[in-house]
Amino acid sequence: MTEIELKFQVPTARRAALAKAVATASASRVSLRARYFDTADRRLARAGLALRVRREGRRWVQTLKGAGDGLWRRLEHEVPLRVAAGVQPLADPALHDGTPAGDALRQALDGGELQPLYGTEVIRTRRLLRAPGCVVELAFDQGALVAGDRRWPLCELELELKSGEAAGLVALASRWVQRFGLTLDVRTKAERGER
Repeated sequence: MTEIELKFQVPTARRAALAKAVATASASRVSLRARYFDTADRRLARAGLALRVRREGRRWVQTLKGAGDGLWRRLEHEVPLRVAAGVQPLADPALHDGTPAGDALRQALDGGELQPLYGTEVIRTRRLLRAPGCVVELAFDQGALVAGDRRWPLCELELELKSGEAAGLVALASRWVQRFGLTLDVRTKAERGER
């Protein structure tokens, strides 16, 4: 499966206005806490892969993402996890077996051992927006990238195409860029965490 999305950094002076525009009556908020896994020698990062285990409210998911066309299309495979209360799950590569993403993961790992390296702690406000030619999910993330005892602020808006044409997504994104002074950022959270 692939996802088509555009990600933007939000200038400090426009954050409150953007938060208000996303948080309409149909919006929902969820706490996201993720840990990203790689080998000690960063085999997944070198292969353009990111493997995370994330708590989304009360549910857990494991997601493997891979490089796509470089701008807005990425390989993605997501698996829901059953996790006992109070348990912090580790990443399990076998959950992606039999998929193109899983094949890329096995090749990159080449027997290497996974370990948690960094994470994110985010409050996400999201809603669906119908625009000419498409339906787009807006996801406004505010929080931090976390590595050990170090934290870096994170504030970004993702626009993900849920149905329709990519041209509709681009047109909608252009209007939001102009309205809120957004800056396109092609780096994933994993790439930022790796740095």
